[in-house]
Amino acid sequence: MKLTFIRIFSLLMFVAALNALKAQNSLEKLNGLNKTPYLDLEYIIADKMESVGIIAASWRPATYLTNEDVVYLEMDMPVSVGDQFTVYRDVGDVKQPGTFFGSAGRRIQFLGDVRVTKVSDIVEARIYNAIDDINTGNKLMPYFSRRVEISSRIPTNDVRGKVLSPAEPKDIAGSYLFTFLDKGSNDGLRINDKLFVYKKGHGSKAIKSRLPDVNIAELMVVAITENHSTAYVLNSVEGFETGANFKTALPEIKYLDPGLPAADLSDSSAKAHQNQ
Repeated sequence: MKLTFIRIFSLLMFVAALNALKAQNSLEKLNGLNKTPYLDLEYIIADKMESVGIIAASWRPATYLTNEDVVYLEMDMPVSVGDQFTVYRDVGDVKQPGTFFGSAGRRIQFLGDVRVTKVSDIVEARIYNAIDDINTGNKLMPYFSRRVEISSRIPTNDVRGKVLSPAEPKDIAGSYLFTFLDKGSNDGLRINDKLFVYKKGHGSKAIKSRLPDVNIAELMVVAITENHSTAYVLNSVEGFETGANFKTALPEIKYLDPGLPAADLSDSSAKAHQNQ
């Protein structure tokens, strides 16, 4: 009898523990659903980028540095303990389409961040948030927050332009990659604007101009300057390259002009009342 009671009690405790685990998992899933998805910027296009210092040396004798590595900085500005800076690499010019030597801006790749830990005859810092290999000689900019919420919005302006280049030194852009665009805030683009990369349907030249736009990729603006912007490819059905067309994702539903006079329904209402 006593053995049976112990078995029943053990079974009940097991069931209670299992139900508690299920409830915890459900709560974690719910919290996950409530979290806003985000991404970390890896590249931006900039008109110019002036460094405020460099990583001059490292405590550990290594070619490639990463999180928690201690480094020594040469700064062009006064710093204090706790100051943060972003490590970057200037990858080179983003070519202006349709020109031989024209530049649309500089391709900037983010590598990570450093936090100043000691200031004496030399500035000591520690690396954190590394997203790529860091080397001595890499340049520093004032701290740049790279985290962007993925929350695209319906644009307010009709903007059309061209893809300047995939952000990475590649020929083709596609899903989950960054790309540079030839329009910026001066043209009406805003952060989080939803965009489409599109092309015309296939056919002869005589009919192609009258064919509807076919959307092949959905983008979101994640960084912007006055004349250019960086966008993230949320999804694409096929790759696209430099020179591809993009447009803001304006609703295609057309509404009546609010300035038009309202229809006079009084006669219709009277006739309907008489017929009842």
